[in-house]
Amino acid sequence: MADEVQLMKLTADKVDEHKRTPEEIKVLARQAVLGEALVTNDPEVIQWSFGLILSGMDIEEEAAEKIAALIGERTHVIGDRGINGYPMFSSVKFLHVDDAQAFSVEVKAILKALGFEQPEQPDQEDKKEDA
Repeated sequence: MADEVQLMKLTADKVDEHKRTPEEIKVLARQAVLGEALVTNDPEVIQWSFGLILSGMDIEEEAAEKIAALIGERTHVIGDRGINGYPMFSSVKFLHVDDAQAFSVEVKAILKALGFEQPEQPDQEDKKEDA
């Protein structure tokens, strides 16, 4: 009989440990803008960059609902090449849903300060015209 593989259980309480302070959110936003950390919720990026790590995890549904994005730090990249152009990480952190809005605001503020203002989305302009 083959040995059973033990997966790491990820519970909602464990995800809650990933909540960040406002200062930690600022640091993470800076790292994301500078390319020192990858913060993503794109399924394709997650598959290629975090697939190996996630294959060893049993993520409870309640825990998954609290994860806004996955975070990979450049210091934890495996090798100097990635898979299909995506880096592969040896560790993963989570951006908690409660921190997602603050993170987005910080990233936008940094980009604006650097002169990289993003144009407004058409649906936002439509809402302004309707008001």
